[in-house]
Amino acid sequence: MSDRTENRMDTYSPAETKASQKAHATMQKATEQAETSNEQVEELTAEAQEKRDEAQSIANAGGNPDEAEALLADARALEEKADRKQELQASYARRAEEAEAEWRETIRDERKRLQVEARKEAAKLESAVCDAMENLQAAIDDLEAFAAKASPTNLAVNIPELRTVNAAVPTRLPSYVKRTRERVSKILD
Repeated sequence: MSDRTENRMDTYSPAETKASQKAHATMQKATEQAETSNEQVEELTAEAQEKRDEAQSIANAGGNPDEAEALLADARALEEKADRKQELQASYARRAEEAEAEWRETIRDERKRLQVEARKEAAKLESAVCDAMENLQAAIDDLEAFAAKASPTNLAVNIPELRTVNAAVPTRLPSYVKRTRERVSKILD
């Protein structure tokens, strides 16, 4: 995981942040274990080579063959141990790759989930806006109808109903709605 990715963690959702932190911790631990294992492999390999060199020196000098064979057996045991450490090192690398793959999958799934949520919220908002526009249009139609039929003779009958409808219309309206409202307000005044 790159530094840039870590620095952008504040733009993640809580689930993405948790996955990122877990993946980073797992990858960091696996990297540290791999480095330690690599150092141990180098030490074991160097020690095994020393034993082989010593066994060769004994053989070249015509020394005790049992001692040389024991040194070679020690060298083989050290090399086997180094091989096991290398296998461990490979498993640490796999663990880091798996953690990164899991992190990427979690991020992908969370982004999909957030997109679905956003679409649902957008649909709700669109529906609410449509309902509000229909209600507004109905209120405008009512206002225009009342304004058209208002006259000195029927004004007293229509004023309470007209005030109720006029109050229901929001104050921030397009200009044609404002003009209608002003006409109604003049009648009411």
